[in-house]
Amino acid sequence: MNTDVADIIAKLEALARERRPFDTLLHDFVGWYYREVPTEDVGLDRLDDAYAAVVSHLALGRQRRPGQTVVQVLSPDLERDGWESERSFLMFVTDDVPFLVDTVRMVLDRHQLGIHLLVHPILRVDRDEAGQIVAIGRPDAPVEAWTLVSMDRCGSSVCDELDEEVCSAINGVQSVVDDFPAMQQRLLDLADGDRLLRWLGEHHFVFLGSARYRRTPSGLECIGGSELGEYRTGRVDPSIIDPPSYEHDAPYVIARADAVAMIHRPVRMTSIDVRPGGGDEEVRFVGLLGSDAYRQSVFAIPGIDARATEVVERVGASIESHTGRAVRNVIETLPRDTVFELGAEALTEIVEQIVGLQERSIVRVFDVSEPVGPWTTVLVYVPRARFTALLPDRISAIVAEHYGGEVRDLETLLGTSSLARLSMTVRASEMSDPDDLVAEIDDASTTWGERARDELVEVLGAVEGQRVWSLVRTAVPADYQARVRPSAAVGDLVHVAAMMSVDDDTRITTSFGRTLDSFDREWRFRVFLRDRPASIAELVPVLEHLGLPPTDEHPSEFSSDGVHVHLNDIGVELDRATISDEQHHELQASFVGLMTGEIEADGLNRLILVAGLDRRQVAVIRLYVHYLRQAGFAFSTSYVERAVVSHPDIARGLTELFDIRFDPALGLDPDERIEHAAPVLERLHERLDAIPSLDDDRICRALLTLVDATVRTNAFRGGTDIAVKLRPASIAFLPDPRPQFEIFVCSPWVEGVHLRAGRIARGGLRWSDRPEDFRTEVLGLVKAQMVKNAVIVPVGAKGGFVVKGATAAATERDAVRAEGIDRYRRFVRCLLDLTDNVVAGEVVPPPDTVVYDEPDPYLVVAADKGTASFSDIANAAAEEYGFWLGDAFASGGSHGYDHKAMGITARGAWESVRRHARVLGLDADVDELTAVGIGDMSGDVFGNGMLRSTHLRLVAAFDHRHIFLDPDPDEIAAYAERQRLFELARSSWADYDPSVVSEGGGVYSRSLKSIPITPQVHHVLGLEPGIDGLRPDDLISAILRAPVDLLWNGGIGTYVKASVETHADVGDRTNDSVRVDGDQLRCRIVGEGGNLGLTQLARVEYAVRGGLIYTDAIDNSAGVDCSDHEVNIKVVLDQLVRNGELTVKQRNEVLEEMTDDVADLVLDNNRAQTLALMIARTQSLAMVNVHARYLDLLEGEGILDRELEFLPSDKQIAERQSAGSGLRAPEFAVMIAYTKNADVNEVLDSDLPDEPMLEAELFRYFPEVMRSRYPDAIRDHRLRREIVATMVVNEMVNLAGISFDHRMTEDSGASVSDVARAFLASREIFGFSENWQEIDALGSSVELDTQIALFLDARRMAERGTVWLLRHRHPPLDVADAVDTFAAGLAFLGESLDDVATGRVRRDVDSLREQRIAAGVPAGLAARSARWQWLHTGFDIVEIAHSETCNVADAATTYWSVFDAFEIGWIWDGVGALPRSDRWQEQARSSLRDDLLTVVAGLTRNVMRTADGSPSQWIAANERVVGRTLSMLTEIRRAESFDLTTLSVALRQLRNLTLTAVAGPAPSG
Repeated sequence: MNTDVADIIAKLEALARERRPFDTLLHDFVGWYYREVPTEDVGLDRLDDAYAAVVSHLALGRQRRPGQTVVQVLSPDLERDGWESERSFLMFVTDDVPFLVDTVRMVLDRHQLGIHLLVHPILRVDRDEAGQIVAIGRPDAPVEAWTLVSMDRCGSSVCDELDEEVCSAINGVQSVVDDFPAMQQRLLDLADGDRLLRWLGEHHFVFLGSARYRRTPSGLECIGGSELGEYRTGRVDPSIIDPPSYEHDAPYVIARADAVAMIHRPVRMTSIDVRPGGGDEEVRFVGLLGSDAYRQSVFAIPGIDARATEVVERVGASIESHTGRAVRNVIETLPRDTVFELGAEALTEIVEQIVGLQERSIVRVFDVSEPVGPWTTVLVYVPRARFTALLPDRISAIVAEHYGGEVRDLETLLGTSSLARLSMTVRASEMSDPDDLVAEIDDASTTWGERARDELVEVLGAVEGQRVWSLVRTAVPADYQARVRPSAAVGDLVHVAAMMSVDDDTRITTSFGRTLDSFDREWRFRVFLRDRPASIAELVPVLEHLGLPPTDEHPSEFSSDGVHVHLNDIGVELDRATISDEQHHELQASFVGLMTGEIEADGLNRLILVAGLDRRQVAVIRLYVHYLRQAGFAFSTSYVERAVVSHPDIARGLTELFDIRFDPALGLDPDERIEHAAPVLERLHERLDAIPSLDDDRICRALLTLVDATVRTNAFRGGTDIAVKLRPASIAFLPDPRPQFEIFVCSPWVEGVHLRAGRIARGGLRWSDRPEDFRTEVLGLVKAQMVKNAVIVPVGAKGGFVVKGATAAATERDAVRAEGIDRYRRFVRCLLDLTDNVVAGEVVPPPDTVVYDEPDPYLVVAADKGTASFSDIANAAAEEYGFWLGDAFASGGSHGYDHKAMGITARGAWESVRRHARVLGLDADVDELTAVGIGDMSGDVFGNGMLRSTHLRLVAAFDHRHIFLDPDPDEIAAYAERQRLFELARSSWADYDPSVVSEGGGVYSRSLKSIPITPQVHHVLGLEPGIDGLRPDDLISAILRAPVDLLWNGGIGTYVKASVETHADVGDRTNDSVRVDGDQLRCRIVGEGGNLGLTQLARVEYAVRGGLIYTDAIDNSAGVDCSDHEVNIKVVLDQLVRNGELTVKQRNEVLEEMTDDVADLVLDNNRAQTLALMIARTQSLAMVNVHARYLDLLEGEGILDRELEFLPSDKQIAERQSAGSGLRAPEFAVMIAYTKNADVNEVLDSDLPDEPMLEAELFRYFPEVMRSRYPDAIRDHRLRREIVATMVVNEMVNLAGISFDHRMTEDSGASVSDVARAFLASREIFGFSENWQEIDALGSSVELDTQIALFLDARRMAERGTVWLLRHRHPPLDVADAVDTFAAGLAFLGESLDDVATGRVRRDVDSLREQRIAAGVPAGLAARSARWQWLHTGFDIVEIAHSETCNVADAATTYWSVFDAFEIGWIWDGVGALPRSDRWQEQARSSLRDDLLTVVAGLTRNVMRTADGSPSQWIAANERVVGRTLSMLTEIRRAESFDLTTLSVALRQLRNLTLTAVAGPAPSG
């Protein structure tokens, strides 16, 4: 017994003991019952069923008398029977007899009940006199058959029928078995030496019944009492002579009866009719030939052997010859019943005919009548190649029809012969026409494949037809053959053969058409897929997208040699009888594209049918439709699609216009394109005017606007990734701000946008996760980039793309990254497709591209969110395109500056932290700062930022995975641990050494439900009392609100909004649950190393509450600055490589050598810009009116949109002014960027960048290594002008202030370029830059107020010098000449003013010097800075020296003597005290001061010319006039205050002196 069965039986026995502990019979019975059952039939999963069955069966047979049959058919019901099953069970117990199971199975088959389990143990059972079981298994006990059949569940009526029929069948078997010896002996007694009868009687015939008959004139009559077996039971009626009695004198006849056996096998019974001694008696035996009659050779069966041998002899063939062997084979394989029934002569005739076929592939039919009765055996021979599983049934039906009778005993013989044989018996008269039967069978058996092969040869020719057939002949499925005529299958087979060909990699193809007799709207669309099936659910949407709604489907699978081709034959509805060849091709190609993902699945594909467009044209329309969604258009994409498809003539017109404008194959010049487009536009406008729907009108006109705003496209380059370059200024419905240039990319794989604020622009390309509004995201980033890029040559740009057609699971990081790289590469190539190149110094447009805009070769990209390591990929694309910038195209690649290794972005942001800390009286590098942060140490900005100072106390941080808490960190140990994590290849806060964490701290997963709050954490985060645990999101919010010195953002996401904003306004749903308001921040400083950590309104709200913050664009601008330097350095070095002056290796070595120098240049910009903002913040209230006017100007000129930039309105500024404040640092950050960008544009529009003297500005941009080694290459830089303009403007704005150019132009009416010229001259004349650097270098050695005062004095000096030059020199100012004219003299005065000045001025200088020395300012700087407030007067002094041909010292001495003699000081102070709340007061004040200095200069000249430089002599010479003037001035001076009127009068009196005084000294005596 199988071990598994034994285990199961053991479990059943245990179950029996547990449930029925006293039923020992059951305990034993279980083991005997199931011991022979296979393991899989009595499984543990059905243990309860197995137990219930054995219990029920034992209950049925527990009491039975010998010879009794007990039967039960049970459909278990839980309530009724105590158990349930989805099956029904037949159980019976009876004496063991042969044929029992077979016979019962026949009963079940008649009811078409499937059998699921058969248990048939033959048990030795001891019973008592009452029939009760006493014991099981005793060797000498009687044998009983216990049978259990699990079958299909049936109802009660069927159960009752089965009960009766099974009982009857078992009784019948028992009767036959009981009479078997008598029937056997009866035949043996009649054998009388006949070898065949004796052989049959000796256990080679299954006796089912026997009876003796008497022959009478009226027929056979059964002799009563002679019936045995089935005749005796009446189940076979002995009065029915079946088969009929034979009429010849043969001693016996073997024939088959009509009746089918009801025991053992359900076939026609064989009858043996014997006439003993040739008398009137006939003995009949009915039964079945035994198995040996079929298994043994006919030459080995007694009696039959002689007959078979005689047949061979009759044929006349030697048994060893080929023919003899063929004859022998035919005899052996003939239906064995026929061999038993026919005599030698009849057998010979049939065998000769069969042998005569000689393996020919023909159809033959042989009709062999049985010896008696109406039955005929029909033998059908067909070529074996034609044989199919369906063929026997088909041929039997044909035979039945021809004979008009019932066919039985259908059998098939498939031997080694080339012919297959079907044999059957038919009850009928002779067939009508043998030839007709053969012809019909020939037609029916001619295989579908043979006909298909013939059709292929007919259509394709012999060679090609045979080739195709050889590929598919074994592949065609039966269901396809049954459904499709060979003539209609030719096209399908050609497609299948092509896909099965080893040389063809096609995975999908289609055919589309209709038959001649199809209904008007009925077409067939066939889809062929290799090695993958497609469900109708998958195919229906695709067809509907093409406007082909399916009506029905017939799938088939063709398989051969491991290749599977799946055919979906789909009926589709098309409202036309014909379509054009182009549409026929496009529909199929589009379907394939939709299935492979190369075409997007949407309703626009219907335009192929309704508008006659091709795939490319549909893709172009789709691009514009998707752009509308990104542009924030009012209607959904589906609504727009519907509108477009509803107006196919307009869609056709739009694509026609697009093709005329951009198809290079047309070979038209621009004027010709305009001429050809005119009538198309006219028709389009007519159709637009005719649209009844306002919505549809808006949609279609918007699409026309986009076509018209397109200036370039790659749509005719043959790729699936289509891009257009747009003029956003021409698209009225775009949201502001509108960039100057825009490229939009749309394909099934990627969608993206690239926005540029100017022709020379740069910015990162990000992998966006906002497919619905990535343009909005990118537009917001461009605004920030414009601020960030204010310090570099290019203006702001930004790009973003989304992955489409993704197949990788989100958990498969490598697969997701691979898809991202592929989409990034596609996006970058599209950008390059639409960008000009520079070849041999000339701008070259892209190939196969019609261009409608100016040359545009500058395209520079960078890493961004999700693309940090993609620069090499972009540069590889640039190299593939031969793009002139080479690997300068994307900075930070393998041979570029590694921002993380340099720490450049974080170092730049740290400069902002330093400035803010300075305001608090702290040194960020030395003093202890508590901090919380966003990010982890593996990140560039966060990691580098948290390593800027060893005194930084990071008490809490978080990223998307963990929350880090260290409430009381050990500064040195924590710094070392942060550094360790930073240097790991990959790390997270979970890698932080727990032993370094202070008490109460830890690292927690954000997936936790709650995080415990220790007292230490509670204290450091300043939490409300009673909090001992927080959800992770709530804890993050608490960290953001922590009362620390610094909040450092080095992560991704927006975590702080303004209280007036909603989370929806922010547009970062991921962080809605943790975000806090700006007025909730309790940190003192915010450092924005990462982008978009706070909204702009949040920054302002935080700043209003006293927080120190700039903007992300200011703080992290070092990254873009470094990248810009890399690009411009590579432009120089790559040209040297092209010229052969450097190798690529040498170039890379130079790049690496300059790393530190580049970092210093970049950080200098951060220091300068943050200083400018810090100074602006100190002047916020004092200059609020100037700032308000400047904002009005920027907005009025369309440079800036206050609402978009969240800048205050005039009313809000006035409210702030009333409250004692002005603009805030984040607002100044925006203004400084717009100022620089606007100024650079104006400077570039002038010839100022071409000034030779500004070559120094160009060189100052580059590291010293390049300045010294490659000066000529720098001079030839393609962006020379842009670099010069940027350098000039950066320094002018950083040093002179945000509103400097505005105030200068407002005061003088000069242009920005003229202001810049005057500033440059003033800068050089005063040594402004050097003074500024010296002041900045003071650092924390002096109080911030003192340092700011020094900065403002230096700025004021340069500003007044600028004003003087603007007012006293005609534009354009010759900067070099001005410097040559004034520098030396002003330098002298800068060192010796206090030596030549007298009186009031001398006292002021001395006093200020002493104050600054006392404040800690070095003596030299204190002395020089004390002179700055008066040094602007040196311009007049130098001019006087020149005009009067004296040295500057003499002119200065006279000048200040005049100043003192006429007591000009009080007028000077009065002018300085005048109000300047509006531009008019400001200008009046400025004019008055200028006039005053002009008057002083005029008086000085008079004194020098007429009194040898002595004011006293000159006064004496003009005593009366001077006395009158001084008297009036004294009267004015007595007033408590001075206004414009009184000061103007005073100034007029002084001016009169220059006009009315005498030319020489008064006469003596």
